[in-house]
Amino acid sequence: MKRFVALFGVMLLVLGLRMYNNGLLNCGYGGTWSYGEYDPVVMEELPLLISGPHRLDLLGDEEIAMDIINNLSGKVLWREQIDDITIIYAYSPRVEEPVTVHGQKVNLMIAISGDRVSAGTPLLYGSY
Repeated sequence: MKRFVALFGVMLLVLGLRMYNNGLLNCGYGGTWSYGEYDPVVMEELPLLISGPHRLDLLGDEEIAMDIINNLSGKVLWREQIDDITIIYAYSPRVEEPVTVHGQKVNLMIAISGDRVSAGTPLLYGSY
């Protein structure tokens, strides 16, 4: 019985740590992140390590986009301009599971269109 209780306690601890690492983030802007199938969730803290797909949509401009990258200790890899949308590809050591795009590891993609900023890990999926 003691072994079962100890095993159960360890499993709860590991599960709690794993869920904390998969937490969503708001990068200090109180925006809405989405997880998995992009159901909106509002979070309060920036975790030390981000795992899995996430999406943030908020009002802002390129300054907000750069703040998101800086808050994640990220580095801008390159930019693209498609019509009126600026797309920034970046890498952050605080985001797990990068993908390879044009031979570089990317795990943060931000699109800026007018007064709207969309950020996604590892990439943005769907419309932005």
